[in-house]
Amino acid sequence: MKKADLGRSLADNPIPNYSFFFMICQVNMEMALHFFTNLDFNLKKVQGLIDSPMPIVPSCSGVTIIRVNQVDILTLPRTWQATIPENYQDEMGHMNVMWYTHLFDRATFSFFDSFGFGADYFHQARSGCFALTQHTRYLAELHVGESVSLYTRALGRSVKRLHFMHFLLVDADQRLSATCEYLATHVDLTVRRSSPLPPHLAEAFDRWVEQHRQLPWDPPLCGVIQP
Repeated sequence: MKKADLGRSLADNPIPNYSFFFMICQVNMEMALHFFTNLDFNLKKVQGLIDSPMPIVPSCSGVTIIRVNQVDILTLPRTWQATIPENYQDEMGHMNVMWYTHLFDRATFSFFDSFGFGADYFHQARSGCFALTQHTRYLAELHVGESVSLYTRALGRSVKRLHFMHFLLVDADQRLSATCEYLATHVDLTVRRSSPLPPHLAEAFDRWVEQHRQLPWDPPLCGVIQP
């Protein structure tokens, strides 16, 4: 049955709700099969990527595949270290997603400290930083007792916003467990609104950006976050 004929058929021949549901599913399945039948999809290429020794981080904005080499990540500044405690484990027997957020948050403030954007500045300038958006990819499980390190790469900025990315590696085998791409904004805490970065912070962050821009590998960005 053609999709265009579905409405007329239902109007002419009323049917029970479960039949209607089945017919809708059938139409959607036919559309899905048509889509995949006409998709130029090389399974051998996909298998080759799966067999790659380096983690594969696909772009969420298209089909770009970026290979991330753990050795490259180790050239970034290490911004946090931790050993996974028992209370991080959930019902699935691995570290719960809430603790990934916690670890990335700790790495963020440690990275901020590296260019003077820390507690002293917050208190003295009555300014701070708010998160705007983030994109996290979970690539490998973490378990109780594993030691991990987080590494951070500066990506860019605007007048108010900072764009950066964290990589979470398992220390024992340098396995890439997760990545998190962040966008944050400088905030005037007296009015709790975004505000321009002061020149000394902007210049300090720019030094990180320029240093990381010289790296010979592209970061696995999601493609939709812009400062």
